[in-house]
Amino acid sequence: IIADKVDKAALLPVPHTMMRDCSTLVNQLWNHPNFGIDMPTWMVKRDVKNPCRVMIVSQDPLRTNHKAGTLVLSTPFGFHSADYRSISCQNRTLYCFVGRLLEECQACVYLTDCRKFYTSDNFINSHKKQFKELFGKALNDELRAFAPDLIVTLGNYAADAIAAKRPRAGLAVQSVNNLKVLAAYHTGARPNHFKNVVESGRKSDYFDEVFKVVHKELEKRGKQR
Repeated sequence: IIADKVDKAALLPVPHTMMRDCSTLVNQLWNHPNFGIDMPTWMVKRDVKNPCRVMIVSQDPLRTNHKAGTLVLSTPFGFHSADYRSISCQNRTLYCFVGRLLEECQACVYLTDCRKFYTSDNFINSHKKQFKELFGKALNDELRAFAPDLIVTLGNYAADAIAAKRPRAGLAVQSVNNLKVLAAYHTGARPNHFKNVVESGRKSDYFDEVFKVVHKELEKRGKQR
């Protein structure tokens, strides 16, 4: 594991030899800059029995400053790295939100991306149909394995991937294909989006409101167990 001097995320470069058995489409990603994958992260406090399950679905494994020919692994938002959790406001915001889910709700949290691969050029978008099918299958496999009581999507892409209504003014839990979904703005959204929900426009205040809705929903789900 190396410490990236630009963003301080803990990153793991993967040699091409480990991916020989991947499909031709995926192997082509090695030829494009900033090829990244985030490994899903599953968190729960030790000794918590039968917790409610919250799946947080974000956008993609964004990478910068990596040349073609390298695959760079991390976790969504670099969540496993204490340096990266504290380096930007959007990462601190998510870290605090997840911390409250673990501590106050005693929840089990699963953090993942809806778009499993990233490159900084247009290759994935130019093969949109194939990658959409690939990403959709992977996310559906995760949904079956984790069986969330509630899904929180961050941003439009994540809401679209779950077939939920995109985040708008207000916060409300939706029912989508027998799943409970709360579509929220991404932690990196512009302040004017947050003003649709909180007068201050502060990201921290917005995610306080997101937490209140999640907490209320998990209380209901807990009583039904």
